[in-house]
Amino acid sequence: MKTDRSLRQIKINYELYVRVKQYCIIKQFTLTDLYDHILEWYFSEHLISENLAIFHASHKGGKRLSLWIKQKHLHKIITLSKTYDISNARVIYTALILYVTHHTI
Repeated sequence: MKTDRSLRQIKINYELYVRVKQYCIIKQFTLTDLYDHILEWYFSEHLISENLAIFHASHKGGKRLSLWIKQKHLHKIITLSKTYDISNARVIYTALILYVTHHTI
């Protein structure tokens, strides 16, 4: 993978994993493309209008999902993680949950 990305893992429940994979197939996206889009939406649109202090906890028994995150997004993820004393994975998982809530996946 390119050097402008870093590998991160999150855990998501199986049903959400299936929905995300099906959405990628329908839209002809890779998981990386989808997460680029989700994080771009989260940082550009969602954070401006929503309460920043609400973060979703990832599913403990969930399926591990490895993602290559752009450095520009990773810096924002790390900043939020430090600000709210939460894990990077929790910020990424929150972006996914909020995207799914606001869009049809």
